[in-house]
Amino acid sequence: MPVRALTTKQDVPRYSVIKPKLFLIMAVLFVFSAFAPLKASLAIFFYNNDALFVGEDSMVAHPQGTNYEKIVQTKIFRMDKQGVVTMTGYLGTIFTHLPTGKQIDERLFVKSESICKLLDSSPAPISDKLNSALEEYRREYQRLMEWNERAETDLATLDGTRICFIAYEPTNGVFFGLSYLLSPTNRIGVLEKMFERASNNNGGLLFFQGEDSFLSALVRSSETNFTSLRTEKFNNFLNRYNARQPLTDEQAVDGMLEMFRLQAKYASKMSTDKGLIGEPYIIYKINRQEANRLH
Repeated sequence: MPVRALTTKQDVPRYSVIKPKLFLIMAVLFVFSAFAPLKASLAIFFYNNDALFVGEDSMVAHPQGTNYEKIVQTKIFRMDKQGVVTMTGYLGTIFTHLPTGKQIDERLFVKSESICKLLDSSPAPISDKLNSALEEYRREYQRLMEWNERAETDLATLDGTRICFIAYEPTNGVFFGLSYLLSPTNRIGVLEKMFERASNNNGGLLFFQGEDSFLSALVRSSETNFTSLRTEKFNNFLNRYNARQPLTDEQAVDGMLEMFRLQAKYASKMSTDKGLIGEPYIIYKINRQEANRLH
């Protein structure tokens, strides 16, 4: 599945030279402030019974002093009849032009919804859609960083933004996951393959994207302080998954919902994760025919 290499050229707007006597006027016109940065924390992927199951919560949070304000917002979108996009990390903010009060919406999940809707309606092959998506997300992220610079945001305080493409590629007959990581110090981004699966088997692929400390320990640790937190519903899912037994759609959804529930309940107490996730939890199933929302 060909994906074009990312270029190193950035889309930086050009500005004309301003004469010194006009500088103070322009400085007043371009005064901006930024709302607190919005963050998203968890997406889950696993492979079973010749299908990928992909889930993400619907909360974004931004700091308010020592606490967080929580907002319900979808962050997972279908971008192809056989693929979806998830987002974790820094998701942008809204900027305000102080002299006029005009607001500039640079929230990346808003941009992602528009990008994915356009791609999903296109008949182009998924490899072409991926190339277009990478260019669009890179452009939007660079624009977001430019607004942060205008608002004099301390870029060192911003987390990276991870965009994941989870899909089935029919030409080569493979399920795949790609991770695209953008950061203030690398606005071109790093594209990496997370996984590729062609054969029909039932296990060996379970990913947590974003805050992954707690659930990784819950799945793998043999320590009592973690095993004691495993519920019957979680154990039923994990035992069947580890035994590579096929899961029904209902069992797959129940297992993923239980992981989200345990993350929300225990993550901040048992790990470095903040556990800032919330309902509704959106879950897609991607098989060799289509990507359908199950929950």
